[in-house]
Amino acid sequence: MNNWYWVIIIAIFIIGGLSETIRRGFEGVARRQREINKNLILIAKQLGCEFDNEPLRKEILQLLQEGQKIKAIKLVRTHLDFSLKEAKTYVDELDAARKL
Repeated sequence: MNNWYWVIIIAIFIIGGLSETIRRGFEGVARRQREINKNLILIAKQLGCEFDNEPLRKEILQLLQEGQKIKAIKLVRTHLDFSLKEAKTYVDELDAARKL
């Protein structure tokens, strides 16, 4: 009986360690995806093309319509891993295009 107690405790520690490793792996994948999206947008902009994340763009435009430009900038920074300046420029360009 005493041996099973230790086996269960060790198994709990192993499972806990594995779940933490998996969580960190998923966070790394999400961060890398944001970096790729950012790079695609910047490359498309340099080429004069348009690369758009439609659901994100709709959410940004909704925030701009509601007059919440700062929240829109924060959203861009969170989802695309842009610097503050890059995010502000991106949101300003969307806002200008929206007003046309």
